[in-house]
Amino acid sequence: MFAKPAEPDVVHSTWHGLKLTAVTSYTVPLKDKSNVPSGRLPESWSLAEAINRALQVNPDILFAAAATVKQQGLETQLKAELLPRVLLSTSLDTRDESLIDRAPGDLVLPPTDQTAISRDRFDGRIELRQMVFDGAQRRNRYRQQVLQTEATLATQEDTERRTIASVKQSFDALLFYLSVLEIRRATVQTFETILDFAEKRKAAGDVTEFETLRVRTELKSAEADLAQTQSDLITAEQVFRRLLQLPQPAHSRKSRIELRGVLEEKSFGLTLENSLQIALTTRKDLQAARYQWEAARRGVAAAYREWLPTLEAFAHYATRSSYYDSDRQLDGWTVGVVGQWDIFSSFRRKGRLLSEKAEAAAAEIRLRELEYRISSRLHELYALLGQTRSVIDYHRASTAFGTKSLQQAERLYEIGQVGLEEVLTAQIALRRAQTNLSRSIYNYNSTLAQIEYSIGIPLDEDGKD
Repeated sequence: MFAKPAEPDVVHSTWHGLKLTAVTSYTVPLKDKSNVPSGRLPESWSLAEAINRALQVNPDILFAAAATVKQQGLETQLKAELLPRVLLSTSLDTRDESLIDRAPGDLVLPPTDQTAISRDRFDGRIELRQMVFDGAQRRNRYRQQVLQTEATLATQEDTERRTIASVKQSFDALLFYLSVLEIRRATVQTFETILDFAEKRKAAGDVTEFETLRVRTELKSAEADLAQTQSDLITAEQVFRRLLQLPQPAHSRKSRIELRGVLEEKSFGLTLENSLQIALTTRKDLQAARYQWEAARRGVAAAYREWLPTLEAFAHYATRSSYYDSDRQLDGWTVGVVGQWDIFSSFRRKGRLLSEKAEAAAAEIRLRELEYRISSRLHELYALLGQTRSVIDYHRASTAFGTKSLQQAERLYEIGQVGLEEVLTAQIALRRAQTNLSRSIYNYNSTLAQIEYSIGIPLDEDGKD
């Protein structure tokens, strides 16, 4: 069964026993703040429940969350390189006698403590190592990963906000098609009633066959429009299901998504200047781009540090067997430093530096391009919003005039001053005005959802941040 929205405002009129229903507006606030119960799905969806469900299971959000966890793991790896390392090692081995190498003169002498070499050996040690100086290369690499983590966190939040905007658009799309479906069904019923009345008048000789054929033509057109709307509704439902990862019904024609709410024009009062200011400071994808640029600059700094020497300190405590007697144990501390300077690396460092500089330049270009695109998109959306407001006003006036026109056509037909053609024309005009009004409201709300995402923060019911 198709979900039935809340009852719209209607205008009823009758003539010669016929009842014509004209849907004039759809107004129901979406204020349901309940959450989706865990383990089961609601029988009908409010907007809040749909958003909550999408935030839990939408694949794009889950992928972004996984990317964040992965990046946090990379950050932890780089952080570990800044801290001391403790290594525990042990070995135990025995050699074949033929592998014991002694001076030729020792081979003919009886073994002594100085000439005997043990076949068995064990060695165990615990070692502490700490990088003392590497030109801050590792620190820059670590800071680079910290910034990358901030970027992935911002990207994850941006994905959530983009998903919320998509859910709002999909929710309104379903409401739009459901409202149009009601209009189409009412139109078909009206033409069926008119056709039945026309057939009776034809049998009585009051009208010609032309009028009945005209009604049949409009009825078939209305039935075709109804079938097309049902097809569009199926497509919109699948978009909604994909966003919320809803299970597919066993019988698609018998199981429809039910919504709580009807299509309404949302209020909005934020100026373009305020929106631009908010967007350039709160957009999460813009923040991610800034983090990426700063991270790339850290990569360049780290690449420069690869030309410097490194110095590492170590200390280990070891216990091992004597080379001459495996039963004798030796133990003690060893401390020292290891210095290394890679003088020539076959241009590896130069290639890495060029790569890091190119990445930093690309990150800056992406940042500037995103800033421009956000500004351009907001200008475009505000222009569309203003235009759509005018379209809604025109269609609302058209619907009001269409309702009056139909009422007058019915009254004139009743007294014989106009024919059935004028009544049909008025009915078609009203149906078109109702559909266009619903479509313009949907376009308006869809634009608002895009503005909300473009700004980067949710808007309240009055369209303010």
